[in-house]
Amino acid sequence: MAHCEQAAALDMQSQEAWAKLAQAYEGAGRPRAAVGAYRRAIGLLDREDPALLEALLRVAMQAPDGPAATEAARRLRPYRTGHDAFMVTGDALLLSGDAAAALREYQMAAALAPSSVRALIGLATAHVRLGQPDQAVPLLLKVIRLEPSNPEHYQMLSRIYESMGRLDLAVAALRDGADVVPDGSRELRIQIAERLASLYDHLGMTREAERERRRAQALRLP
Repeated sequence: MAHCEQAAALDMQSQEAWAKLAQAYEGAGRPRAAVGAYRRAIGLLDREDPALLEALLRVAMQAPDGPAATEAARRLRPYRTGHDAFMVTGDALLLSGDAAAALREYQMAAALAPSSVRALIGLATAHVRLGQPDQAVPLLLKVIRLEPSNPEHYQMLSRIYESMGRLDLAVAALRDGADVVPDGSRELRIQIAERLASLYDHLGMTREAERERRRAQALRLP
């Protein structure tokens, strides 16, 4: 990496040197530094380079750097097709904290691909960020119908119900999720059992809470 930094320092106007430095930073697990180097490399071009923009988007999402990710996503739009263009921009805007703008992008993505789990989750997440959990619930229910064997969807639905004060529904969603956890996913089973115990505690259901704690304890045994 040192020789890449030296090359960029010796020729500050070399697009190739900055691109190589950005790649070196990315390979070294330094996404924030890579964002700056990719932006410098892109700025030295007199045309759009989709490959460099893709790289900038990738490291900006990792950094995380919402404004850089949004800039890259918007400039990439002419090079992407279908609902993916809107999804990428929505993800970047959500990272930037602009949930309202992200929601519009996800809505366009869902209009193009109504059965896209990714678009539906994006919509639900944006609604939650905007303080509209009631609008997120039917989206998550649709996601679960599309992918009934994914426990993460039930966990997300449970968290939304909990934020709404519907602890009974939060428990029901989480128990449904526990039923579809793959064999061998011990850590996930422990996580769900502990969260169920906490929910039961809040509901005043001490016997059920203790049962889940014993379940989590048993799962921790070798």
